[in-house]
Amino acid sequence: MMRVGDKVWYGSICGTLNGISPSGLAFVTFGDVTIPFKVLEGFERSLPAEMCCSFCSKWRNEVRKLVAGKSAYICDECVRVCQVLVDEKIESTVEAQGAS
Repeated sequence: MMRVGDKVWYGSICGTLNGISPSGLAFVTFGDVTIPFKVLEGFERSLPAEMCCSFCSKWRNEVRKLVAGKSAYICDECVRVCQVLVDEKIESTVEAQGAS
């Protein structure tokens, strides 16, 4: 049985198990980042499940990149959408300032 402090391998990356929540999330720290994973059946013998984007819910294998934050993830597709929204806001602000 896995215990807090045990090493967990995710591919070639080694992390540390910090705990498993009652809802079935395993919290694993990789360097300075702690990531919640869905626990697979037979967790003691397997790796955590894949992560998904907190915005569009696509799994990591459905997108090119998935960036992990402290408590959320964002995929490259959602980053592009956010960039368009930010660019639009900057353009409208600049236009409004120019009209003043």
